[in-house]
Amino acid sequence: MKKIARIVAAVVFLMILCNPAGKGTSGATDVLENAMTAMGTGINQMSINGWSRIPAPAAKMNENDLRTMVERAMQELGIQQQEYSVTTSLHGTNRLARAEMVHDRLRAVVIAEVIDLGGKSNKPELYLVVNIDSTPDSSHNFSLWRKKIITIIEQEGGVAHISTCLVGWLDGKLEKDEMRKRLQQAFNAADATMLDQMEYENLVSSSGYAPSIADSLQAGSKKINLNLAMRYSSYDNRTYAIVGSPIITREY
Repeated sequence: MKKIARIVAAVVFLMILCNPAGKGTSGATDVLENAMTAMGTGINQMSINGWSRIPAPAAKMNENDLRTMVERAMQELGIQQQEYSVTTSLHGTNRLARAEMVHDRLRAVVIAEVIDLGGKSNKPELYLVVNIDSTPDSSHNFSLWRKKIITIIEQEGGVAHISTCLVGWLDGKLEKDEMRKRLQQAFNAADATMLDQMEYENLVSSSGYAPSIADSLQAGSKKINLNLAMRYSSYDNRTYAIVGSPIITREY
């Protein structure tokens, strides 16, 4: 799981380095649902992630300023102060505040971080990340979370980049050949083109492009807006299916 977590961290960092060709995932939900159906699973979890570079004087932002920012975001999400915890950390010149609320059917995390790469040519930058994980009670509620995340980021002066993920699972183990087959079926159902595929132990992950999804990431010469993965977990003897647009931004 640590290896997979590192993969996810690298992918999220890739989102920051790549040039987003849009600020949301409008039109993505139906495509993702079709892909999940083609992979043979229902939808057990949904998550939405929003991030942006914030045009604030990052060099002057201390840990208290970052704490205030994440508390302001949690308030905008409608989460009361007694329902969440806030932690701050300092690593060299990098500073971070993290607010987190965990309930049975909902998890909300807000992170404000100053990243300082050092050097005369690199100025410190401030990033804001808002993540919601929930059960799929209704697409209406999920749409409301999306709107709140965009509002939070725009109120801080940023431009929201949104990714959406759906998660489902099957009991038992699927072999890699079957995973590859189902991933291809999912791309076909989404009317999408598979561009890349990678494998790690019990994981197969593919990325590609679906013309019906309005937004995308520009990664080199490629446009990417659809990321599908299947992974077997021996811990609970399940095969997980994860679909994301433009990429998967949660641990898998």
